Amino acid sequence: MNKKIGIILVFLVFFIAANDLFSQNDVQSQIVKPKTDLGSVIKVISKDEIMIDVGLFDKIKIDDVIEITKITQTTDPVTGEVVGEEDKAIAWGRIIFAKEKYSYAKIEAVVGLGEIASGDKVRRLLHQEIKWEKDNSKMVLIPAGEFMLGSPEGQGDTDEIPQHQVFLSLYYIDKYEVTNSQYAVFVNQWGKETDENGNAMFFSHEWGIKKINEKWQAAKGYENFPMVNVTWFGANQYAKWAGKRLPTEAEWEKAARSGSKTRYYFGNEGLKLDEYAWYYNNSAGKTSSVGQKSVNIWGIYDMYGNVAEWCQDWYQSDFYKKSATRNPKGSLMGSFKVVRGGSWASPAKNCRSAKRDFLPQDFAGFSCGFRCASSKMKK
Repeated sequence: MNKKIGIILVFLVFFIAANDLFSQNDVQSQIVKPKTDLGSVIKVISKDEIMIDVGLFDKIKIDDVIEITKITQTTDPVTGEVVGEEDKAIAWGRIIFAKEKYSYAKIEAVVGLGEIASGDKVRRLLHQEIKWEKDNSKMVLIPAGEFMLGSPEGQGDTDEIPQHQVFLSLYYIDKYEVTNSQYAVFVNQWGKETDENGNAMFFSHEWGIKKINEKWQAAKGYENFPMVNVTWFGANQYAKWAGKRLPTEAEWEKAARSGSKTRYYFGNEGLKLDEYAWYYNNSAGKTSSVGQKSVNIWGIYDMYGNVAEWCQDWYQSDFYKKSATRNPKGSLMGSFKVVRGGSWASPAKNCRSAKRDFLPQDFAGFSCGFRCASSKMKK
């Protein structure tokens, strides 16, 4: 060959796209999905290794999300001539290591690797991560598509069944849980300790924020720890102030699953949970600075453990039996709000992707915090 092919070593995590990762009617998906290919699969070496050609090496970097697509041709049944082509996503992954001179890619947590073949195209998904200026946060893109919400019969709690397929439009979710420093900025700008309807938003805590010289500040040494002792009202008001919102329960679970169908996004057994979460076994009885454990496939930290996270939805134990299959938003009313993810005080079984918890809106505890979501690209 006259033109030298650039090869990189990439460590990826893949999952099979549920139908199409992007809704054809979603305007934002047209922004996110690039029109040009970056390279192609050269060879599937084994169940956990592939070789890829990425001649445009300088345009791929660590934490980029890439998509593997397959071109299928439609032929005329009479003449055998090609009458059309379809370019469809079959898998995707996140680059976590790259080096120019290596010639293979290692894959973890593969689902359906057999569908990937030589010649399949490799694309980079744009705007995978953005900076949200208002609260100085990073947000991660969760592509439009379907996923399985809940647990299979006999595996989870009764309120997690039936497991069913749900479609969610494209959205962004915070890369990290909201920290004490971020929340203190909000409260000082908001100017009061109650929300727009007069509900208490939070309470001072030695792991959270404190009032010093008439200014709210993160407790010393806890600046980058998740905000605690915050009510649902306080989480919701922060999200509104930042121009975002709390995630729906379905959005939270899709972000936590990151393409998996197992109890945890890394598998069915909790043996690896120490690597990904602060929970009862390793937390030493308190919260920890955000982003210290391993990231999930979509580049999101602390979806399991550290602090349980408020969601937008009202909790209803039988909601999955009657919920919408497209962008479900929970019951119209209720007595409790959904809380997800487990906390530093939770056993491993309560940190599962499908585990549902609930608390009254005015509850504020040192094991509960939140992160935000947005359906808009506005920063």
